[in-house]
Amino acid sequence: MLGELMKAIKLRWSAKSLSTSFPGGIEASQTQPSTTFPNVTVDIIGSSMTNRSTSSTDNRFNQYETATVDLTVHSKGGFSATSALAEILKAALDNAPLTLGGGVTLKKFWYMGESVDQDPQRTNFWDWTLTYQAVLEQQKTLVPA
Repeated sequence: MLGELMKAIKLRWSAKSLSTSFPGGIEASQTQPSTTFPNVTVDIIGSSMTNRSTSSTDNRFNQYETATVDLTVHSKGGFSATSALAEILKAALDNAPLTLGGGVTLKKFWYMGESVDQDPQRTNFWDWTLTYQAVLEQQKTLVPA
């Protein structure tokens, strides 16, 4: 389900033409970071639980996943420029209709807060992280063996 969430964030990115503001693009945090600034990395951490249907004739269950989504703006333009970029990203995601595939439904997606860090090794390099919480649901049917 988390892969579907990442795809939905990238679709929203394209729909809002965010590549204009972030020429370095958007990537999952596990990939090699872009050397073009500003850029955005996404870190999605989830935990899941399953709820089986109470009907004895219905072999369905719902799988739920709660995910913390950290989107980090990496910029070398100083504090004010990084703040402005973070606001552009936040405006694109707040109350956004994120469309997920694979039978996954986004139940909730809300802004939790943000944090700011300056790179101590490089002047004017800032990381501004926006944190969101997501609740996803996927209904599955058990097939008898």
